[in-house]
Amino acid sequence: MATQAGNPNMELLIPMINQLQHIFTTANAKLTLTLPQIAVVGAQSAGKSSVLENIVGRDFLPRGGSMVTKRPLVLQLISSPGQEYAVFGHKPQQRYINYADVRAEIENDTKSVVRDDMGVSNLPINLTIYSPHVVNLTLVDLPGMVKVPSQGQPADIVKKIDDIIIEYISNENCLILAVTPANIDIVTSDALVMARSRDPLGKRTIGVLTKLDMMGKGHDAREVLLNKVVVLERGFIGVVLRGPQRLDEHGRPSKELDIPGALEHERQFFASNPSYRDIGDRMGVPYLQRTLSLQLTEHILKCLPDLKRDLQARHRDLAREVAEYKASSMFDVSGGGDTKALVGLSHELREDFDTALQGNNLKEADLKTLTGGARIANIFRERFPFELIKVELQDKDMRNQTVVAIRNIRGFRSGLFTPDEAFEYIVKTQIAKFEEPIFKCVDMVTSELLSIVHEATSKMKRYPLLRQATEELLTQYLREREVATKHACNAYVQTQIAYINTNNEDFIGFASGTPSLQRHNDNNYSQANDLSFVGKEPNEDNLEDHANLLSSILAENNLSEEVVNEDQDQKEFVHRQRRAAITFNGGRSTNSNSAREAFRNAKDQNGIGRSQSPTRQYYIPDKHNPNQGLRQYDFINHYGQKISIRKDIPIKYPDGGQQGPHYNAGPSGGKLRQHHNFPLRRNG
Repeated sequence: MATQAGNPNMELLIPMINQLQHIFTTANAKLTLTLPQIAVVGAQSAGKSSVLENIVGRDFLPRGGSMVTKRPLVLQLISSPGQEYAVFGHKPQQRYINYADVRAEIENDTKSVVRDDMGVSNLPINLTIYSPHVVNLTLVDLPGMVKVPSQGQPADIVKKIDDIIIEYISNENCLILAVTPANIDIVTSDALVMARSRDPLGKRTIGVLTKLDMMGKGHDAREVLLNKVVVLERGFIGVVLRGPQRLDEHGRPSKELDIPGALEHERQFFASNPSYRDIGDRMGVPYLQRTLSLQLTEHILKCLPDLKRDLQARHRDLAREVAEYKASSMFDVSGGGDTKALVGLSHELREDFDTALQGNNLKEADLKTLTGGARIANIFRERFPFELIKVELQDKDMRNQTVVAIRNIRGFRSGLFTPDEAFEYIVKTQIAKFEEPIFKCVDMVTSELLSIVHEATSKMKRYPLLRQATEELLTQYLREREVATKHACNAYVQTQIAYINTNNEDFIGFASGTPSLQRHNDNNYSQANDLSFVGKEPNEDNLEDHANLLSSILAENNLSEEVVNEDQDQKEFVHRQRRAAITFNGGRSTNSNSAREAFRNAKDQNGIGRSQSPTRQYYIPDKHNPNQGLRQYDFINHYGQKISIRKDIPIKYPDGGQQGPHYNAGPSGGKLRQHHNFPLRRNG
């Protein structure tokens, strides 16, 4: 069917590239070299597959009304005397004589990868055909482009197909065979638009016009074929394909032509059509076959110096790597060498992992950013507290929820004490919210551990399969521990939710907490000097402060003066709350021997447990020196009050006076009147 081209290098160059392709495929190696080849690009149903079948001279590709090319088909044609047969890259030992079996194997191998009937994959199928009727040639049949997804196709099918095509034609060593039907406007050709996106000057693109015999009466593609409409350096070639839509002399659809019949029909078409008669010798599938083989050969010759240089560089790298294997102290060809190497690598992996966690071995990179265990510590010190703060309930919201819950539980009844159920429900709800930041913390720590594992296994890069297996094993173990840790954290949260200790003095509003409150108030009553406010008896100078305190208590407990005046129980309740509040508003001062003792005195004077942690720590600017920050701590004392304790630095006043270091304490939001002094520590 085909004649041999006259280039003497053709018999050697294309088979050489095919052999390289075969070696990489057989070795299952990542092909980092850009081997010369021809990629066939075109819209769906543009006739790409028919062009390939006519070039081969056999029916071997899947057919159908919808998309049939779902994976790239790397087709290697090798001119070989003797029996004609085909071999697949994934079945190198099996020869296919019947081309119907070739078509079936393409379909089966496609389905094994593309399980979705309407999807695509970039994993290629490698097919080599040995035949005396072909010229040496390598073609890649790519999925046909579509404009919009059809019924049942994935929404991203257009992008997936474009990505596969771009992956091939972006290779500068790849020629682009742009197949376009002649019965559409050439300037709107999807194939040419795609080719121009990666070959803007048209130096690597070969245009093919199909379906010339299906153009409307009075229309032809002569100007396009003469390279006068869209200019390509390698020009256009027209072909006539076989199809079921041909009509006989009676106007009835005729039977589809076989390939020899189609080639004869094509020859007669170009010889008889006045628009193409004078250029007919440069048209048709046989001419296309010879031209592609010749241009691919010339392209290989052009690429050969760079290809040879890349192959030599790759060979040197591999030879150096093999030499390192042999020179390695762990490489021992004697008995037990493999075991020794494995034990040594495992020991190094454990040491590197421990070092990354403990931070014992600093490197230059460790001076720029946190690594290893430091990143995990940072999660617990910075990230985790930040996540906890995001789920904390604000005091105003807490009060509002408490008031609503108390009203709903009491119903139409009134009561003096806060029902346990209201507080328990709100506390349980808040505790449950901590589960999300806890799980997020576990996820962040797991991610850091996986990064450490990946970095620690880098020394195994000489043994890629061992490294992969090691990483998979350690990742599986970490994932199992992640699940177990989340179960343990969940169990801890559920344990806290299961029982709320309402006997604790923190629940002062509860009935069980009232006796404790009463005892505390009685013990401090003499200090308060019977309803004193800021260390003073109520008088005309501080009546406003007392009135503000009373209004605050009424608002926080959702009471009115009328209700309190009419209800003796409510009046006693307000009286106790007022007495508890003013107990800690005095402007008392203490002198201590150390900052720690002063801090404890501040806690004791304000009803804060010595082991109680602050609800918040932060810095506020010093009013005497705005550039200086003062650390302030916020607490909730046994009476439910918000208390602030601020550490002040020594200052000198303009009049010559001075003040030593001390803690200021008092109710949050107001002036901190208490002073708890301690001596200034001096070095040396």
